Amino acid sequence: MFFRILGSLEVDRDGVPVHVGGIRQQRLLAILLLSPRQVVPVDRLVDLLWDRPPRSARQQLHNAVGALRRALGPTAITWNDVGYRIEIDESDVDAFRFQTALAEAREAAKVGRLAAAIDLLGGAVVLWRGDVLPGLGGDVIGNVAAQLHEQRLVAVEELAGWRLRLGESATIVGELRQWVGEYPLREALRSALMLALHRSGRQIEALAVYEDARRSLADELGLDPGPLLRETHAAILADDASSDIPAPVLSVEVDAAQRARSYLPRDASDFAGRSVEMRDLLDQAKSGRTTAVAISVIAGMGGVGKTALAIHLAHGLIDDYPDGQYFIDLHGFTRGMDPATPEQVLDTLLRDSGVPPEMVPASLERRSALWRSRLAGKRVLLVLDNAVDAAHVRPLLPGTAGPLVLVTSRRKLTALEGASPVPLDVLPAVDAIALFTAVVGPGRVAGQEAALAEVVDLCGRLPLAIRIAAARLRDRAGWRIADLVERLSDHTRRARLLAVDDRSVLAVLEMSCRYLTAEQSRLFRLLGLHPGTDFDLHAVAALAGLAAPAVDAHMERLLDDNLVKQDTAGRFYLHDLVRDCARHQLDRLEPAEAIREAEARLLDYYLWAAHTWSADLRNPIFEGAPLVRPPAELPAAPSEESRMDRLRLEYRNLLAAARAAIDRGSNAHAWQFACVLHPVFKIHNFGSGAVEVLEGAAAAAVGETARQAACAHALAAVFRERGDPAAAGVRARAG
Repeated sequence: MFFRILGSLEVDRDGVPVHVGGIRQQRLLAILLLSPRQVVPVDRLVDLLWDRPPRSARQQLHNAVGALRRALGPTAITWNDVGYRIEIDESDVDAFRFQTALAEAREAAKVGRLAAAIDLLGGAVVLWRGDVLPGLGGDVIGNVAAQLHEQRLVAVEELAGWRLRLGESATIVGELRQWVGEYPLREALRSALMLALHRSGRQIEALAVYEDARRSLADELGLDPGPLLRETHAAILADDASSDIPAPVLSVEVDAAQRARSYLPRDASDFAGRSVEMRDLLDQAKSGRTTAVAISVIAGMGGVGKTALAIHLAHGLIDDYPDGQYFIDLHGFTRGMDPATPEQVLDTLLRDSGVPPEMVPASLERRSALWRSRLAGKRVLLVLDNAVDAAHVRPLLPGTAGPLVLVTSRRKLTALEGASPVPLDVLPAVDAIALFTAVVGPGRVAGQEAALAEVVDLCGRLPLAIRIAAARLRDRAGWRIADLVERLSDHTRRARLLAVDDRSVLAVLEMSCRYLTAEQSRLFRLLGLHPGTDFDLHAVAALAGLAAPAVDAHMERLLDDNLVKQDTAGRFYLHDLVRDCARHQLDRLEPAEAIREAEARLLDYYLWAAHTWSADLRNPIFEGAPLVRPPAELPAAPSEESRMDRLRLEYRNLLAAARAAIDRGSNAHAWQFACVLHPVFKIHNFGSGAVEVLEGAAAAAVGETARQAACAHALAAVFRERGDPAAAGVRARAG
């Protein structure tokens, strides 16, 4: 099926005309044809079809769609919850074929293929049969008709210029006379006619065309001929037959005020810190002024201040980018909203840049191309906030040097070509304190320096958490910072306190899991169970009950999504508030039995690890293997030296696992940790809580004679080592 709108509306199927009904059906079809495969909302269709919609407008619209389906086929027009769309390609509409041929002709002309360009453009021009969609009325159709009509005239002018360059002077005189007679005020057409006559040896006629233009302009508009006509007239008087006319280029021009539009959100008055990142971003901006597009990706965990940094920098650079400053929230991680599609974003950007709505192309490729064209040679600043991934932003990027693009995302956009990463971590302590102070005011923190340092640490030095906590204090005149510390110290109360109105640290962090697979989400939740400060792949594999290679792939994804952190190769850790988020999801989504099994697997792993790595140490308390399931795999430690290195590296985790066994009432693990770790504790002079672990294990073993005796023996040995035989005797008798 082929649709013609470059003239009266016509439809044919395999060369056979298709009748599409009355004016309303024709107008509806025309509106849908202007946006092939794009959903047009019902409310917009109603507004476009009626100046004053009747109560039955929706039913009448439904009837009109039904009539079109009967004419075009039952699947030609589809419906979703928003509106209707016509299921055709742009190539099925003559107007889009015209625009495609126009673009291809210009590309051919750029590379010197003038004959091919003339063929293409000539084929495009003959698609026209008259005025666009006459008799259908309406502002949208009228605006589109005017824009297409202007494109047609510019195409005719370009075609005339190219034909003149190839020496077709005499053959186009007749056509140009006809065009000039129809559009006497188009100076480019008159100029082409003058040159065609001059090069055909008809100088007097050429000068007469100029004189006629001069009189017409003076009589009708009170104006003199413009530069193009004057230059052509002068060339003919000088008998310069080689003179040429400039080929007009179709573009949507806007005035200076439009070019300088700024869509930046307001800057934060209490912005603090980020001097290092600001310096890096400024250096990257300078690099894009002459060589390539400057693209900076600010990536970091939710709530770390990516958007605030991008906006703060953008406001500081307004003078450097006078052609406009654009801000688009891509909603990649916005609660309750789907990510904005590149098509939607480009529609907004093109309109904001001054392109009339009816001139925004339908397809993503053409919108992207027009956007690149709009930015070519411009000093524009573009902030693309909250991106999902590299594919989300690629169609939105400029194609030439000059613009600066700032992208923010919770993910590391490694696949974004030519981008410079700016990883954003939590604030340094001094900047975190400065931000808190800026929100509450210096008077509320005076004399409370220690509590202030503690409260920003309890907020994980995460800017969003600091702002919310500081706002809580600011709005409660009776609180001191110590009251805030007390509330933040309890993890459950901390989640509630760091949520106010539409801002919640926990909700923000949970959105970071939006694109994880089910297995990745489960793994992230289980990481909330780990009691230590950091962990390696083998510990995670034991926790999840998976093989290490599978865990490796999942951990790389969590690392890319800034849900886990890594300072040392092979070792990972969670930010405190992210740990709260993981644990909250775990309690909400994971069955209690599955949680207990994961805890048991992790304790089994660390118990076997302690036993294996301490095999070279004398243990007078415990002999033999632990009475738990061995893990599938332990890190390689083939020598005594490597095993001792492992013990030193994992000591804090082993200690934390032992404490967790006591706290969670896993008595079988508790007493075995106390005994297996005894020689390791001895290396550390029984410090760092070792005695508390041994005493807790002894309490957990009450009622189990052999286990209680082993723990008592271990404690007695500790006090003997400390030179306290009396206490050692008490512990020994307790066993």
